[in-house]
Amino acid sequence: MSGQQFFSFQKPSVRNLLLLCLFLLVLSGCASLKGKPDARPAIKPVEEVLATSLAKTRLSSPFTDDIGGVRADGYQIVTILTYHALRDKPSSLMHVRPGEFEKQMAYLKENGYSVIPLKQFYEFIQLERGLPEKSVIITFDDGWRSVYTKAYPVLKKYDFPATIFIYTDFLNAANWRALTWEMMNEMSSGGVDIQVHSKTHEMKIPWKKKGETEESYRRRLTDELQMPKELTEKKIGKPVHYIAYPYGQYNDTFLEYVEQSGYDGGLTVFGATVRNGVVVRQRGNPVFTDPYEVNRVQILSGSTIRKFAGKLKYFHREAIYDGRYDDLFDIESP
Repeated sequence: MSGQQFFSFQKPSVRNLLLLCLFLLVLSGCASLKGKPDARPAIKPVEEVLATSLAKTRLSSPFTDDIGGVRADGYQIVTILTYHALRDKPSSLMHVRPGEFEKQMAYLKENGYSVIPLKQFYEFIQLERGLPEKSVIITFDDGWRSVYTKAYPVLKKYDFPATIFIYTDFLNAANWRALTWEMMNEMSSGGVDIQVHSKTHEMKIPWKKKGETEESYRRRLTDELQMPKELTEKKIGKPVHYIAYPYGQYNDTFLEYVEQSGYDGGLTVFGATVRNGVVVRQRGNPVFTDPYEVNRVQILSGSTIRKFAGKLKYFHREAIYDGRYDDLFDIESP
């Protein structure tokens, strides 16, 4: 997972970076040209490009359900929302009121957003499928019982899929605040994906503790990652593919263990401290997102609909192609 950053987003996987670069090279006339021009091609106005040269390839379409979601004027990004508990009387910013949650889900439905399963996003960044233009993903962290009692009925009302990331030490028969395996199995049958949030949810899991031996450190990382994965797969009867990092924290050693433990991807969150003090910014995820560094945005108590809507980014505007090589590709005006 090493490599240079691409544009202003997260470090991409080598596979995705190469595929995207090849795609852009072809469009910009650096590869697969039918001949060399006698003079430097003229750069066309963006409006003309969008109206003519790319119409047949759908790259200028207002709907970015093509693989990669790349257009002449920018590229698609996918916002992943993060919730925790739903409470009528929040005692923390992490606790959203049920009424707020219902209004936010109604806003998504009424404004044409497509709530998709997390798996489809991972297929998108692996260039295996396209996504609707205004795609968004709903996730819940920890395993609070209110997700079943208050959020799940709303999700069913709007027919929205979601993902719950659980840390297994939180789940026990005596903890009335936590989900039960029975509740999770019911939700799993109703469009809610159950994934992992570690074993203990301790602060600074990725880093070696003071006085901790190298052997103890590595054994602790293995326990935090493998034990909850195996338990969840046994209790739910479905494979676990993804992990949401506790507090969004990770470093390179931790990411290595995440991969070795059999996870296909990992998610951080806005505001998390990663690696050597880098703070994760609030942003969506483009096609070249590293599958182990997927970003999410926090939804906090007291958010107005206007603030909520402001977090729903689905397109990054940037000049990708200016139309200068249309003639070489025999792209004609419609």
